[in-house]
Amino acid sequence: MQIDGENLGLEMLEKVIKKEEKVTISGEAKERVIRSRNSLMKLIAPGAPIYGVNTGFGSLLNTKIDRDDSQKLQLNLIRSHSSGFGKPLSEEKVRAIMLVRANSLSRGYSGVSLELIEKILEVLNRGLDPFVPEFGSVGASGDLAPLAHLCLAIIGEGEMIEKNERKPSLEVMKSKGVDPYILKEKEAISFINGTSAITGIGAVEVIRAKQDIAMASASFSMAFESLRGTRKAFTPWALSTRKQFGQSLIGAKLYSVFSESPRVVEQDKLKIQDAYSLRCTPQVYGAVYDTISYVESVLVSEMNSTTDNPLINDDEYISCGNFHGEPVAFACDFLAIALTDLGNSI
Repeated sequence: MQIDGENLGLEMLEKVIKKEEKVTISGEAKERVIRSRNSLMKLIAPGAPIYGVNTGFGSLLNTKIDRDDSQKLQLNLIRSHSSGFGKPLSEEKVRAIMLVRANSLSRGYSGVSLELIEKILEVLNRGLDPFVPEFGSVGASGDLAPLAHLCLAIIGEGEMIEKNERKPSLEVMKSKGVDPYILKEKEAISFINGTSAITGIGAVEVIRAKQDIAMASASFSMAFESLRGTRKAFTPWALSTRKQFGQSLIGAKLYSVFSESPRVVEQDKLKIQDAYSLRCTPQVYGAVYDTISYVESVLVSEMNSTTDNPLINDDEYISCGNFHGEPVAFACDFLAIALTDLGNSI
């Protein structure tokens, strides 16, 4: 499977997190990354101040950093921000984060080297599991803490999970024949100043949410038959009079299933209507389905976006706020509301 910064979707992501696919970067994306890196180096050469590259961070943005210290600046940024705590994120979520970060950086607006992206993919493809704690930064300035822990592991100073134990990443990498990465100019700030952690975690949860709505529908079908429900409220033309896609979709699927049950079909002749809890299932499950679909659209857009800072485009660099997690945070809160209601209705 190839990433190109433009076409990563949930189906592709699911295959990668389940280790069914190896990942490479497309030739077109490689060219963009190399071009972006060359542009950055041209901008650095005359000493133009670029935030986080040859300046300090935050209130130290006007403090100039000598060229000889530029790589040390990146290394210290990762060390200082590896301040998360708690249990490790699941391997699936960490793999999702790595894939999303590599895809985002491959769009060619970050100024990182091709080698950094290839190293992320090497760690992913070799099945290494960097330790990333579940608690850290809150997304306002990007996923600083979780992405810093991920980067710390890749440069050989963090930890990896191996056989359910936390081990020094350098030890694990050496045992697998993987060299630790050496950060270059701008690569630390590009690595951590983005939304790949919340986006990767959110994508895993959307995959699970799709499974949840399918299982809930199957469970409801069995309960409906045992309660001798009638299909009347699931009649396709009746549901389509309300212009809600999920409602019509869920209702049509349930109607089709019920039509295979003589026990249910018989009730069409005997009952006027069912109890509210049975009759309104397409409306409730349909709303959940529509919410999942909406959240998926937000996350897929974010997975294929450039979310770090500053951005490089040819000979221009811009400091902006693409790293802010609000679009994904709102969507994930919406998903949590819908899944809570789904749980209450089962």
